[in-house]
Amino acid sequence: MNARELKHMAQLTEWKERVAACRGSGMSVLVWCQEHGIANKTYYYWEKEVLADAGRQMAKTESGKEKRFVEMPAL
Repeated sequence: MNARELKHMAQLTEWKERVAACRGSGMSVLVWCQEHGIANKTYYYWEKEVLADAGRQMAKTESGKEKRFVEMPAL
């Protein structure tokens, strides 16, 4: 894994927490982003990345023998 991929993975981990916090806050994405100084476009980019990663994790689990659940933020 190169430096760019490592940086992306680190950001993905951080954004998983942010997406979960936003979705669990009870606020609209617009209001939550304004309160946290995040551009909506940036939020939605990372939300898409988080969901894509969750999908990849589910695909890995389904292809293996062990089945397990992957936590996904509520939309």
